[in-house]
Amino acid sequence: MTTNSIKIFFGCIFNSFTLEIKNSLEKDTITQLGLYLSRKPLSQAKLARRTGISKDRMSKLHVDIKSRPTAEEIFLIALALEVPYTEIIDFLCKNLKLRPQAEWDITTRKK
Repeated sequence: MTTNSIKIFFGCIFNSFTLEIKNSLEKDTITQLGLYLSRKPLSQAKLARRTGISKDRMSKLHVDIKSRPTAEEIFLIALALEVPYTEIIDFLCKNLKLRPQAEWDITTRKK
């Protein structure tokens, strides 16, 4: 279903709703932090108020894959959610692995 057909289906009453759908289809992104936070009970606005992080920055942390949270932001978010900051770090870094040991020492590499 295209964005235009969605607009026709919902009509003028839900114009803002279809605009949100269009924007999410165009972006089609959510950051790892956004995914983590979407599973928590606090809205972005409440989280922003509790942490002092601006609503704009909080939104970017949710959907802009180029945005990287600072250690301070992760810590403040953890405090606001009343979870250990390591829980957030573990979730964000769950796919990180060390390089194979054979690649650690430059002298053991094949030429």
